[in-house]
Amino acid sequence: KRTLFVAWKDFSQCFIAEDFIAIKFESSKYRFVTKYSEEKEAQILEAFKEAGKTDLIKYLKVEDGKMSLR
Repeated sequence: KRTLFVAWKDFSQCFIAEDFIAIKFESSKYRFVTKYSEEKEAQILEAFKEAGKTDLIKYLKVEDGKMSLR
């Protein structure tokens, strides 16, 4: 297991899909990717809300071979 401390200013994107959640950091080569669960989504939403960063969250959906973000 690894621990990486990232300042909120370095969070650049968060993607939530039906099977994974991914977080991208601005100044790091690392990405955080985890298997989707409702509990993880709720935890991430709460953390981003407390940090005032909910604008970074995008929902990724794939239907009929087409990808959409909202």
